Amino acid sequence: FYDNGKQIQLRDNYRVGQMCANTDLAHAREACCREDRVGEVRTAMMETGITYLYEGERMKYDTAKNRCVTYGRDLCLYESITIIPDDYYKRKGYHWTNKDCSINVKVNSEGYIAIVHDAISTNINTIPWLVEEENTLNWFRVFWNGGSYPGDSETNTCEDNDCKTLTDGSCLCKTTVTDSVVFTDIV
Repeated sequence: FYDNGKQIQLRDNYRVGQMCANTDLAHAREACCREDRVGEVRTAMMETGITYLYEGERMKYDTAKNRCVTYGRDLCLYESITIIPDDYYKRKGYHWTNKDCSINVKVNSEGYIAIVHDAISTNINTIPWLVEEENTLNWFRVFWNGGSYPGDSETNTCEDNDCKTLTDGSCLCKTTVTDSVVFTDIV
C-alpha cells in the first residue's frame, strides 16, 4: 500500500490499463503534454534521447515530470502518445499522468479484502477488472485487530467505518499508510 499515488495508463486512453501507481517506484514512462493545450492532451509526446534515454525505460514519477518540464511541457491525462522520431505502434508499457489516485480495499462478508484502484476511467471499461471496484475477485485473508471488520454486523456497518456499501454487500474503504515500530528487539 502507498499514499500519494498517481494514475498510469497505456499509450492510448481507450485501452484497458488505467491504474494507480506508487510515485516512489519506477512503474511507468513519461508522456509530455500541457493540460491547457487541447492538441497536446489529445497527443502527448515522447522524444528519444530527450524525454527518455532508452527504449522501454521506466522511471519514478518525479523523473518523468522533470524530464517533461525540461522539454517545455508537463504530465497530463492524455488521450494518446506520439513518439519522435519512430512512432512504432506496438510499443508497450505504462505512462505517468498527473491525476491523483489512491488504493482502496474492498471487504467482503468473511473479512477478506481485495485491492481496488481509485483511478478514473477516461473511456468505457478501461480499469482492469482485477483492481476495479465492482468486479475484482482477488480476495485474500487479513488478520483484523480484535477480529472485527467493516460490515461484519448490524452494529459495525460499512458506513460506521467511513466506508461505502457496494451492490454486492461488501464495503469499499479508503486506506492510509502508517509507519510504526512493531518490534523493538530481536529475541
